[in-house]
Amino acid sequence: MEMMTGQSRQDGNISRHELVEELSGMGINGELFKSVSIDDLRSLVKDFQEAINSSKAEAQEKPRAGPETAKLSSTDMRILKALVSSSGRLSSLQISRDLDIPLSTIQRRRKRLEATVLEVTYGVKMEELGWRRALLFISTQKGRTESVGKEILSWNERVLSVVRTMGQNGIDLFLECLFKNNQELLRLMERVKMLEGVNNVFWSESIQVIGKKSENFGDIFDSYAAG
Repeated sequence: MEMMTGQSRQDGNISRHELVEELSGMGINGELFKSVSIDDLRSLVKDFQEAINSSKAEAQEKPRAGPETAKLSSTDMRILKALVSSSGRLSSLQISRDLDIPLSTIQRRRKRLEATVLEVTYGVKMEELGWRRALLFISTQKGRTESVGKEILSWNERVLSVVRTMGQNGIDLFLECLFKNNQELLRLMERVKMLEGVNNVFWSESIQVIGKKSENFGDIFDSYAAG
């Protein structure tokens, strides 16, 4: 049986019998909805048809991925762009309306993206609580970089992160930390210098965030979808 189009389905002259037949054509037992009002029946038919069309569209999409990257479709990239450009502030309902994608699809894919490629975090403005933030740049001896980094990370001091780096500047580790005053920072630096395998330590204090440009990811998302 040929299903009615979206336009004809909105026609108020469509009978209950025709709506039940359309449900049957989707593989749904329309007889189960005989007691439902005709307005609710029209809504059910529309919802079921949107779900079927969404499933067909997803099946036709061909995810692209490199050998070590997540498999993302063009729809995934559109959702990802919306989330990143808004710093995650958009609701799934708003994204559904903006992108004209069924809400159920947005909710399902958003959950998967947050579990794979999205980093979802809450940041605290520590400066408002009286803390200062600094980066320590650490030069290590060959073969000791990872062990030094793990040792520092195990300390009880207010170490936020330790990152291994590479380049031509002789810096092997970045250490991000919080401190209240210069004495606390100096004590931490002296302790780092005393570790076996550390050659030298430099530091830099964060004093102002000039801005963040998450929208720059938009070009990456667009090129991914077009490639």
